Amino acid sequence: MSNSPLAESLKIINTSRESRINMASGFIQHPEQLPELLHIVFLDENPVSSKAAWVLDMVLREKLELLLPHLDYFCRHLARVKLDGVVRPMAKICEMLVLACLNSKDPSQFQRISVMNLEAIATACFDWLISEQKVAPQAYAMTSLYYLGQRFPWIHEELKQVLEQNYADGSAGYQARARKVLQKLNG
Repeated sequence: MSNSPLAESLKIINTSRESRINMASGFIQHPEQLPELLHIVFLDENPVSSKAAWVLDMVLREKLELLLPHLDYFCRHLARVKLDGVVRPMAKICEMLVLACLNSKDPSQFQRISVMNLEAIATACFDWLISEQKVAPQAYAMTSLYYLGQRFPWIHEELKQVLEQNYADGSAGYQARARKVLQKLNG
């Protein structure tokens, strides 16, 4: 896969927002190419996976609904994600999905996300929260888990326990987000 035309074009993009937006616009116009992008994201050992994840994040910030036909694949593969450059965009996408699922006014779309997929998102978020991760994916995971706990009450107790246990050793950013979430949980 690393020699596919898509993988080769991903190699030339850089971290600039403009570069990622330009690549993302192609997927918005041609969503049939999304499965190949997802495949590259979840290779997770391939250096181009991070760039694919950045692009996927940009695509879904514009049109989150493009992920819905591929949601089972996305959720099945979340547990594979280990690279920092892939974890952060996947955690953000999970946060966007959870918020859309719980706040969607259109029941034909996001409110129909299966329990199995929501549980896969919760599992990935807990994994990111308790493993060695940077603060951004952990913050996204906290938010996702807080809102998932509105649908699955057991999550709130587990989340509270994890946050209280890891609070003292967390970075300032971790502590700030954890404090806000704990206030909501205790409120």
